[in-house]
Amino acid sequence: MSGAVRARDTASIARHLQPFADDSTVSSITVTDSEGNALYRWKRPTPHPGALQFEATEPVREMVESIPGVKTPKTFGQLTITVEQVFPVAATTLRGRLAAADADQVLLGLILAGVLAVVAGLLGAGLAWRAGRKLEQPIAALIKGADRIGQGDYTRRWMSAGGTSWVSCSRPSSGCGAGFDSRQSTRTTCTACSTA
Repeated sequence: MSGAVRARDTASIARHLQPFADDSTVSSITVTDSEGNALYRWKRPTPHPGALQFEATEPVREMVESIPGVKTPKTFGQLTITVEQVFPVAATTLRGRLAAADADQVLLGLILAGVLAVVAGLLGAGLAWRAGRKLEQPIAALIKGADRIGQGDYTRRWMSAGGTSWVSCSRPSSGCGAGFDSRQSTRTTCTACSTA
């Protein structure tokens, strides 16, 4: 192609660029000489308004012998090709499409943040319920035990003061029940059931 540009042969330039003109993504082709004069200009007759476009520019060079025995590149012109998006263009403008894409990303971020907040809330509620239950169970057992003792039921087992052996007070007739008199204001211990 550099020879056709050098010779300023527009028919030869058009033959070289025909494969590009047949490509549906190419919207325009321009070839200029080294002084900026247009040698060849082609534009797709039915442009797609609103389509995204990209322009590529390349110099047209050829190796010439400017010094005897030494070839150096020389620029004879410039080739500019504009390509556009392949998929169909939406009815909205580029600005509208970017705004819609931003809105979609914001919506996706809000949905993700909401899901994470719900999961964190459920996890926190579960941990709080479990911690509360672990605190409540011994207190509830203590209250039930106190109610049973208050009603005169001494058949339950409890851990001794040292925490190493279980004591059972199932013989109220042997004096164990007598040690817990609800009418007394002072505390007494069940000495009849103590273990050594």
